[in-house]
Amino acid sequence: MKSILKPAAALLITALTLLIFTSCGGDSGGTVFYMPVTEDFGSLDPQIVSSQSSRIAVCNSFEGLTRIGKDGKTPQPAGATSWDVSPDGLKYVFHLRKDAVWHMTNSAREELSGILPEDIDTRVTAADYVFGIRRALDPYTGALDARYLRSIKNGEKVLSGHGAPTTLGVTASGDFELVITLDYADPDLLYNLSRCPAMPCNEVFFNSCEGRYGMDMSFILCNGPYIVYSRSLEKKTLRLQKNSEYTGDFEPINDTVYMYYTPDAQSVAENMISGEFDFCTVPSGSLGEMAGSSALTMQSRNDVIWGYWFNESSKWFSGVNMRLAFASLIDRSLILPEDAQDGSSGVTPTSRLLTDAFTPYYDFTPSPVPYDEAKALKYFRAARQENDELSASDSVTILTSEEYADGVREQIQILQRVLGLNVTVKALPLAEAAYAFRNRNYECALLPITVNTSGTTDLFRLFTTGNAYNYAGYMN
Repeated sequence: MKSILKPAAALLITALTLLIFTSCGGDSGGTVFYMPVTEDFGSLDPQIVSSQSSRIAVCNSFEGLTRIGKDGKTPQPAGATSWDVSPDGLKYVFHLRKDAVWHMTNSAREELSGILPEDIDTRVTAADYVFGIRRALDPYTGALDARYLRSIKNGEKVLSGHGAPTTLGVTASGDFELVITLDYADPDLLYNLSRCPAMPCNEVFFNSCEGRYGMDMSFILCNGPYIVYSRSLEKKTLRLQKNSEYTGDFEPINDTVYMYYTPDAQSVAENMISGEFDFCTVPSGSLGEMAGSSALTMQSRNDVIWGYWFNESSKWFSGVNMRLAFASLIDRSLILPEDAQDGSSGVTPTSRLLTDAFTPYYDFTPSPVPYDEAKALKYFRAARQENDELSASDSVTILTSEEYADGVREQIQILQRVLGLNVTVKALPLAEAAYAFRNRNYECALLPITVNTSGTTDLFRLFTTGNAYNYAGYMN
């Protein structure tokens, strides 16, 4: 078997994970690793990656100031060998590796011949991190993950289009010292500096690509443990190869990693059981025939949060009493998977492959609002008194995906019986429901969200005033 795990293959029960094919220290093996991904790759430009497949490739072929250690939560020195933090937590001085270099492929030199300066500086310097972070927070870039860097001084202003990227609190003090100042102390900064939008970017190479940066191996410059060796747009495969010029501490576990775009769950299952794939991720409840295979090792982590989302901009849920009335009548057994019925079981960080990192970062288990019909009716009556626009004859619509529509309909019967309210369900394919949710085109929604965050601090920032990802419209 090709697997580097025992038994022959591994399967992680999850909806999302970030795989790092490296180990801190230790020997690397001369192995080849095969894995499916369920999203197409898109651009490999670290600042604008939009799929988890691209994030996996980028986090292995680039290296930020930090990487996450084996415990899955502790930032370790990577592009920076060390850092100093001011007593108030508002200033970080990073001391960079002096032996880190950019790996430029022969195809890049050939493709950009006559455009790329022959004397381009291939050292990874502080200026590369400055340019990368400025690109990430520049709204013109359209970086989906830029929110993780908002604590940087003037980050909010720049991201909202009210400031120039040059005003950001990120500056180079020489070639190998980077200074980052913040608007407010951010306990997650070091973790977030390991993410894609904080990856360095060589400005000279970027400009030479003339808008093609990250499109394929001819327009990408890597500084991580791996390089993007080849990519087939026709077959939708990506090959990562060990970077012979990498001098950092995170040694590649494998010599070669093949990533195959395989959206069909049945194909994934068949290839896992046969041993063609070494690793895959699947949502719990979707294991199918893999569940009974003795050839697979399974490990679970929880990174999906289920919730009823109330749109505060709607007349029905602008007040807390109506939200509490609905929340007090939620029967989780009607809707949620069994492993989600007791509330959140923790926010799990992005993970490192082949380590013991599949454990929660924070032991965070909030207590859900208990089921209580009497309290629900009390809250409902209070809401009606507060807002005379609310009429029991009006209809409230719950948005959900087709998969959970039957459970929501049973939930609606409870709401109608207790509150005497006309409630309907709008069931759409999950992608359409998610689109409506993101555009706040709903009153109430039952949908899962996947957590791509280091912990609760980042998670709750998604629900703050003015955050572009605050789809429920909550106010601080």
